[in-house]
Amino acid sequence: MVLWEDHQIAETLWLSLAIGCASVFGVSAFMKLLHEREWRTSLAGYRIGWLLATRVATIVPLVELATAGGLARFAHPGIAAAGGMLSLGFAVVLGAAYRRGARGDCGCFGGVFRSDIGPGAVIRALCLAAACFLVALAPPNPDWHARAVGTVGVVLVTLLAIEARTALRPVSA
Repeated sequence: MVLWEDHQIAETLWLSLAIGCASVFGVSAFMKLLHEREWRTSLAGYRIGWLLATRVATIVPLVELATAGGLARFAHPGIAAAGGMLSLGFAVVLGAAYRRGARGDCGCFGGVFRSDIGPGAVIRALCLAAACFLVALAPPNPDWHARAVGTVGVVLVTLLAIEARTALRPVSA
């Protein structure tokens, strides 16, 4: 007896990935709003002048929150694509900051979960972008989508686990 058809597995994986992306955006936005001072301090460390504008520090978490809500509620391909573009923008800004010599906390999670500006943060942002763009390819195609969603999902969860381990490591004085 077959409990799940291929299309059901693909749709479940697709929806799980959409909820996962929504969760990352939601936690990130919530932490930035909750710890605004740390978030603004992190932006100052990027060495990119326009990031110091008050509107940037205010708008970014609000856009993340709207993206999280839209993905969690509707899992709409357009919202997922917007989340992918947002994440690509983060990757570009993180890469530019790293090239300018910035090495402090990226503030991706409001300064609460420490993650340094660098290749790891860029890769994490690119993985989130890839996951969002994969969700944007909805509705899922059972022939290839389940494998693609599963692969990206495993990579994303692995990278987030590595980041969480790094973030929970005690900071040396």
